[in-house]
Amino acid sequence: MTPAVEEWVKAKKLKVGEKDEQGSTLAHFASSDGRVDALVWLKEQGVDVNGKDDFGQTPMFVATRYGHIDVMKWLWQQGADVNAQDDNGETPLFAAVHARQKNSLSSLLHNGADVRIRNKEGKTVWRVASDIYALGKEEKTSEQLDNEQMIFCILMDMGANFENYETSQEAPDK
Repeated sequence: MTPAVEEWVKAKKLKVGEKDEQGSTLAHFASSDGRVDALVWLKEQGVDVNGKDDFGQTPMFVATRYGHIDVMKWLWQQGADVNAQDDNGETPLFAAVHARQKNSLSSLLHNGADVRIRNKEGKTVWRVASDIYALGKEEKTSEQLDNEQMIFCILMDMGANFENYETSQEAPDK
């Protein structure tokens, strides 16, 4: 363990394999902090890159939410499931939409994320994005609106849209 990782682990006040009050592990914290070095060490200690917190979310959800593309890439290389579903049936792709992380969204889609997966409410990521982004338009900055528009463009470029995925479980012919 490098001194930087050792200091980081001490600051988290958790041991390998332990969870905090919300079920987060050191791998979840390393993902939120963008610490590939800590994840490498944790993997050496036998930590599962697909380990879930109390909400069913893996470190990939966390890295996605914070836009840590380097962490996401490392997790993929270690076999992390890009389509893992949490307790609500949502995948990291949904997390990218909720967090308005267009770079995370694009990376997920280019690494096998499935736009056809539905959450427990039966909604696709397209529908969730439509629901979220339709709220409070008048309170958003032009930068926020541009970001949301870009997310829809990325989703459309990868084949997601309302007509194809809300009326049928099947993907459109390509």
